[in-house]
Amino acid sequence: MSNYIVGQEVGFGMYGNHGLYNTGFSTIVKINGFGHIKLTNGRVFDKHGNERAKYSRLLLVDADHLRKSNALADLMRERRATVSKIEEILASARNGYGDVCPLGDERKAQLVQLVNTL
Repeated sequence: MSNYIVGQEVGFGMYGNHGLYNTGFSTIVKINGFGHIKLTNGRVFDKHGNERAKYSRLLLVDADHLRKSNALADLMRERRATVSKIEEILASARNGYGDVCPLGDERKAQLVQLVNTL
């Protein structure tokens, strides 16, 4: 049987290359004799945590684990955006002669500030 109990908050999502996708939170309303878990949003999962749907294959996960995973994904998204800004600054500084990047004081200050945020 499952380790879930009625009234417990759970998360659901689909695992992918970069973490969990299609995430959400809900509360368990009912667990029947077969171990099927029904949530407040109407989704039904089997006793192993797999969604009982024809096309969507979401999985039940611990709500705290899902919150941590979402926070980590947001942090990684912010870091990727910062790295993209650094790349844009360096690309705009190139003069075309052997990829030399003469940087002025203003660009150096921008780069130092962005690198410090990483």
